Amino acid sequence: MPNNVLGTPALRPRGIPMADLVDSGGKAAGLLRLDPAWYPPTLVIPPAVHERFRSEEIGEGFFVDVDSEADLLHMLQVGTKSTKVLVRSNAKIETLSERGQFESFAVEYDAADVERTMVTGWHHVETNVALGYLLQPEIAGLASGHLSNEHRVSRDATVWRIEHEGWRTDKRPGRWRVTTSTPADPGPLLCATTRLLEVMLRRVARWFSDLGSRYHLEWVWDGDRIWIVQADIVPRTLGPAPGDAWEPTVGIEVDAESLSAWRELNLSKPNPSLDGWPKAAALQDFALAKLPLAQLWRLQDAALMDQLLQDDVDPGLLSDLELICSGHVVIRTDVRGETLDVMLPKTGTIADPIVVASWLKSTVRLLAESGVSTADMSFLAHRFLRARASAWTLASPGQAYVEVDSMWGTPDGLAWLPHDSAWVHVGTGEVRRSIEGKTSFLDIDEAEEWTYRETPTEWIWRASMTEDQLRTVAAGSRRLADALNKPVLTMWFVDLLGRRSAECLPWVLMDPPPESSESERLDVSPQSERVEIRSGPDLDEYRSAVHEGRPRVLRLVPGPDLVRDKGFVSRVAEVAKETGSTVELVGSALAHPYYMLLREGVTVACIGRFDPPEVQYNKLVRDAIVDQIADNGERVVSYFASGPEYTRLLRLKTVEEALELFRAGEKEDATAEMADLQEVLDTLRRALGITRDEVRTAQAVKRRRRGAFREGSVLVRTGGSAATSAASRGAIPLFDDDPTWSRSWQVQQHGDRILLSCVPPLDNEPHNFHLKTSTDVIAIEYANNQIEVRVAPRDHIEFDTENLLF
Repeated sequence: MPNNVLGTPALRPRGIPMADLVDSGGKAAGLLRLDPAWYPPTLVIPPAVHERFRSEEIGEGFFVDVDSEADLLHMLQVGTKSTKVLVRSNAKIETLSERGQFESFAVEYDAADVERTMVTGWHHVETNVALGYLLQPEIAGLASGHLSNEHRVSRDATVWRIEHEGWRTDKRPGRWRVTTSTPADPGPLLCATTRLLEVMLRRVARWFSDLGSRYHLEWVWDGDRIWIVQADIVPRTLGPAPGDAWEPTVGIEVDAESLSAWRELNLSKPNPSLDGWPKAAALQDFALAKLPLAQLWRLQDAALMDQLLQDDVDPGLLSDLELICSGHVVIRTDVRGETLDVMLPKTGTIADPIVVASWLKSTVRLLAESGVSTADMSFLAHRFLRARASAWTLASPGQAYVEVDSMWGTPDGLAWLPHDSAWVHVGTGEVRRSIEGKTSFLDIDEAEEWTYRETPTEWIWRASMTEDQLRTVAAGSRRLADALNKPVLTMWFVDLLGRRSAECLPWVLMDPPPESSESERLDVSPQSERVEIRSGPDLDEYRSAVHEGRPRVLRLVPGPDLVRDKGFVSRVAEVAKETGSTVELVGSALAHPYYMLLREGVTVACIGRFDPPEVQYNKLVRDAIVDQIADNGERVVSYFASGPEYTRLLRLKTVEEALELFRAGEKEDATAEMADLQEVLDTLRRALGITRDEVRTAQAVKRRRRGAFREGSVLVRTGGSAATSAASRGAIPLFDDDPTWSRSWQVQQHGDRILLSCVPPLDNEPHNFHLKTSTDVIAIEYANNQIEVRVAPRDHIEFDTENLLF
């Protein structure tokens, strides 16, 4: 037995070190770190047994001939209500990301049958894989499911995602924060009712939250106890930051006079010849709205296109490409017409003029075959724009809010992958946003190919745009909508790297089609059956199988070779309409595929899209503000206060305006804020029936009794003798003598009590504070008119603790 079979701590033969068990493979390593009472009795067939079988060191009977194997199999059944044994794969390479790579089987409690199942599995794996097994009782579960706090589903390690089957019908997949739960105790996870099931699972999740790693669990409930049947540790993903996996060559500066076939696109003044060319005209619109532009070269000549169609390349065109391709470039297609034909061919990142010339020939031939005249073809070339992120914006003239979706990497990934969404008020600069877990993105790899990349862990929940970047693209998009007097969709490169003239650069402009109210914010039930469509064959399989049952939800997750394939999107639309299926996009509702499917009449839902924010103010404003907001295109709900409510709101407004004055800058800003505060004070005085003279009289009385504030007296501390107090008056400035003073008066800790000043810090003082207790780290942030407090266990704190107080 020591060579071929190992057991769990409950079944382990004497002399088998625990390290050997944990070393035996992926699934085993996760389970065997737990309390043995939490998971079913388990026998481990180490991967080394497979290697010995492959080398013929052992043969048939390696399990059947094990001493007491029948007793061991019988021991698996004890206390589990099991009628079959599960033969579960257990390879060292079988990590969380490789889940489902190998099959598991349920067989009778017969040693020969168990061995036969294992050997069959060995015959079907690759020769470089050593496959072990776990033998466990098959639990007859009343409910089962998954429980995970992986980085991809949870920003905070104490928030868990649960999905389940067999529970109460009103329970749906959801999220739990387990901070307040008590960690599960050692011993069996006893649970006799569905009411206790959730409580016990929360306690299990809390226990795992305290371990310092993220986990994905699988569990089964048999009516008496919960069994953890799989516990996979989530490894941290390492890798270069978005945009840093590969650095393009910059290339030489190209003098416009040295070009013969290509022309540098000069947009310093309107150029009527660009009208009708959607992409070139869009760049001209950017210039009109005073948005930044990259250097571009344009090829538009019917005679040159005819040569390319005849498989011939003009020498001047090739000579131009040698200059342009001295640095990595991207070539895009522009076809003359009234509307933008989206997802037209474009190159990858190229620095070879011969490859570009070949691509031009094949693309001209493709366009001609689709009915495009050579006179209506053109190409735009630009040096590769290396950026951390990309964005789509939707803006309308006169509308206060601009919608922004953003994502790491190149823009095409935004159409298909989880992303961040925001609404930005261009008047106030207010940002409302949702930051999602971005577990993969489309990027350029070391081979200069566009591919999906797994996001490094530290970037998964990081916002893909700063608030200042959001305000920049929102303001630019709204300015563009106002200049063109129509709603506009704009694509942006965000956080440009390397040599750059701007941080955010607009790139594509298109008109959004009118949306029906149904398609605008469609929700699909989480319990709807979904089919992932990754390729054309997936569509064919679904089309042939759907007639056997009801239509399902088609979730589109195409491979990198299909992200710009119009034909794929058209086929999806065809199959969806034929089968009556809804299409669900994980990507942005502002990107091309969403609108292409809408135009085809497909019912489309987008995960994560949210409505424009309805901002709750519930505060007093100046008399003309309501009308001004309404004139700016926003729906406004307002009323006139009176009586005691009016005076209460005026008192609140006094504090608000005092805080604005507190944060005001130099003389001009301070004067404006004093005017606001004085306006509120005068109004409150009149509402309370107090005259100006009464205020002046009270002011004079206080000045006589207690003085004014003209001398700058600062009270540091009290206590001690009068002599000491007198001697310390007029001492050196506190900020020079005690650098911690500016922090200690703001947030103070006295044992278990934390005292926060109602007066916020000045701009040059710390606004973020962190305090440690015996169990938690408490983060405090003074943000404008509110104080934000976050509490997290000390071992799982994920925010910066640079300004740590003790």
